[in-house]
Amino acid sequence: MWLKKRRESDIFIPDRRTNTADDKIKAERGIIMKKRLLSVALTFCMVLAFVPCIGSPAKATTYYSATIKQASDSRIPTMLSAVGNQAFPSTVSVSDVKSKLSYFITEGPWAAIGGKSFPYPNASSYYTTITDGKYTKEVRGTGCFAYANFVSQVIYNTIGTRLNLNEAAGKMTKNGLKAFLKENAQAGEHVRVDGSHSLDFISCAEDGFYYLDYRADSNPYITLTYATYDNFVKKCNEVGKQLWIYNANTKKNSEAVPVYALVVAGEELARILVS
Repeated sequence: MWLKKRRESDIFIPDRRTNTADDKIKAERGIIMKKRLLSVALTFCMVLAFVPCIGSPAKATTYYSATIKQASDSRIPTMLSAVGNQAFPSTVSVSDVKSKLSYFITEGPWAAIGGKSFPYPNASSYYTTITDGKYTKEVRGTGCFAYANFVSQVIYNTIGTRLNLNEAAGKMTKNGLKAFLKENAQAGEHVRVDGSHSLDFISCAEDGFYYLDYRADSNPYITLTYATYDNFVKKCNEVGKQLWIYNANTKKNSEAVPVYALVVAGEELARILVS
């Protein structure tokens, strides 16, 4: 509600009364009205703070997956920026994680954009050690598993232990996967679909998430991919396998609402309403 500001010319109306009882009553009513408006504004901000807890209307199912092939793609800074919303141990800095992700995305010999083929394919005996010339890590696997294990160790210097998604194989849900990744997954961690595929998680978006992986021997390159939760869940349920994270980073990501931002917005809204 906007309160009409008095024009300067109105001040000089000859028959305007001053300091009467009626004027005092009107002034008091104006103060009460302003207080009510302020209360409404603050209540509105409190409602905004609780909206994420209540949930939002259901969206249509979206089956979508895309390979990101250009270094200039705007989604790259977006996914890296989202890493800042994740939690890391004191021994691992966000800036170092982002730097190593950039290395795997655009700089390293097997970079997802412009890199050479990954020389540790599936059609081989298990590798125990792999190296890209800069990093050398002990692994036990081939193809996608070896690559995912390698990246995780470069960032966290450990393989990590299994942390299972608490949903039955073949009955994974979009909301279950989304909540699991947003709470437990951090950039560079090895996500495994049992007996089917491995990937390195980067970050979550509203409808999906970003990751690095080695696809297959028929196309032996590392790829940078965005997949919707719907699409990824569909593929997991088709193979009927369980999903877990090799939890190299045991921190839990904070999902707290940035209350300070709502308070600032509320104060500004209240100021406008009572001005």
